[in-house]
Amino acid sequence: MPAFFLPLDPSLALIVLIFAQVVLPIASILTGLYFVVIFLSAPHRPRRKLPERDPQSRILTLIPCRNEEALMSSLWNNLNQVNYPRQLIDFIVIADNCTDQTAERAREAGFTVLVRHDLSGQSKAHALNWAFYDQGLLDADYDAITILDADTKLDPDFFLYTEACLRQGSKIVQGNRIAINPGQSVFSAAMSIIYSFESRLWHVPHSNKGLSVTMMGTGCTIACDHLRLIGWDIRTLVEDCEFSIQSVLAGSSVQYCDQALCYTELPSTLRMLWRQLRRWFSGHIACGRFYLPALWQKYRRDKGGHASIFIVTLIIPFTCTLGLLQLALSVVALWDLLGGRRSLTGILTGILINQIVGMLAALFVLLMDGRLTGQQLRLVWKGVLCFPYWSIFLGIIYLTSFIKPMKKWVPMEHEAIHPETPT
Repeated sequence: MPAFFLPLDPSLALIVLIFAQVVLPIASILTGLYFVVIFLSAPHRPRRKLPERDPQSRILTLIPCRNEEALMSSLWNNLNQVNYPRQLIDFIVIADNCTDQTAERAREAGFTVLVRHDLSGQSKAHALNWAFYDQGLLDADYDAITILDADTKLDPDFFLYTEACLRQGSKIVQGNRIAINPGQSVFSAAMSIIYSFESRLWHVPHSNKGLSVTMMGTGCTIACDHLRLIGWDIRTLVEDCEFSIQSVLAGSSVQYCDQALCYTELPSTLRMLWRQLRRWFSGHIACGRFYLPALWQKYRRDKGGHASIFIVTLIIPFTCTLGLLQLALSVVALWDLLGGRRSLTGILTGILINQIVGMLAALFVLLMDGRLTGQQLRLVWKGVLCFPYWSIFLGIIYLTSFIKPMKKWVPMEHEAIHPETPT
């Protein structure tokens, strides 16, 4: 028996095993049931049909940047080709504490540029707060503000679909995020499957039922009157999730627009992905601490409604961490119950079953998102292979974030990536 496994009495080992397999999974099972019920209740995907009315809303697009000089030219070329009246839309880059030539490259490309130097607040939320209030953009003559990351590329009709949602009364509209670089590495491939899950099996059913989704950081548009009403008071590292929660608690919601396509870069290395997920998960844990009681009260008061998705989202860190504990306890208990021995056939059978089930889950997600094609599989096959173990990876990051939450916002490193096509 390995030295790190403490010997257990057989009866105690059995109790540990039952606890691990029956008690710990309860939260995960309930979360999974919510996923299944919400999807099966409204699974259809709306067709892409351009709005018939001409757009009328004036939209300001803000792009907070930290050392993104390599992206400015391609970003401008993309935004300059959108199908939206030029007199109704403006693009502003916020060069936030940059130490490179982001501001210069943005001006050369054609952007209006705001330059911010304030080391006391170094985050996307701080940069947006400065632009909204110190630069007066929140009180400027705009109907809505779209927030983009510098690595985002928009479908030409993105603003037409978004503006149509605003005209119908939506106060926040979240576009459909699609990975630019799913085939760059095993990490971007696996995360692209997660993106497909979020959009097709999570956001689409909620939207079909008239329920709120969460803002996703980029490709989101906020009506200015709503932003003035709620204010921009962000305390966590996930400004998108926190503002969504604040809006729902105030009686509003986030509308998902599946037709408004925005393409975004995914981390392609373990270091980049770890950094990004640590920030997200630390922020979600903080949001849970700040807002779960109020969300639960709203859920009970409304008997479900818009608060549901946020409660599930904020308890996922807890369920993933419990899943990691469940795995560890099960291994220890089984080791003792089997006398420290297990046949090679049994071990290989267990691994094979886990591999097949996990891969089938990934393929189902791709199928539902319309990505189960030979071309797409050539891009994401590495992600499909590792998908059975992705929950363990996420559980480790969640556990790390519980023990040592990230306190400081750290910018992501982006590359000038073009949308991939299989070779």
